[in-house]
Amino acid sequence: MSSKNIFKLNSLLPGKYQENPLFKDKTIEQILEENHPTAIIELIRFRDSLIANKVKCGRTTDQAANSFHKDVHMCLDLYVYTNYDALKKYFVRFSKDRLKLELHEYNAKKKQEEREKKMALEIERRLAQEKELQEQLRIQERQKFYGDVLGSW
Repeated sequence: MSSKNIFKLNSLLPGKYQENPLFKDKTIEQILEENHPTAIIELIRFRDSLIANKVKCGRTTDQAANSFHKDVHMCLDLYVYTNYDALKKYFVRFSKDRLKLELHEYNAKKKQEEREKKMALEIERRLAQEKELQEQLRIQERQKFYGDVLGSW
């Protein structure tokens, strides 16, 4: 099973990456030429996550790595090698911001889950109340019916 080189230097990144202004209508080569640290880090993350996903799906590491043309690998590796110090400083700051964002998203998700649990409990409580009321009405109707029947004797 061979893997095709999907992403070459003149490739656009897929779907959700086109929504990002750093990548919109830009080829990998243009992104590298702009030399924007955020874009390069996101490009490296995209490459690494795509390779990791393909490995999870049963491809060998070489086959997964072949998703990107060797020129892309070389350019990214060269960029990291030549800009390592600046990239490291930027990446530390970027990671802190990313962690804050992830923490915020996690807290928001947790609050939403708590709200959903409370709503589910409230719905269950109301259903139980309604069921109890229906049972009481049924008992009252039965008592009234038996009272009318016995009273007519």
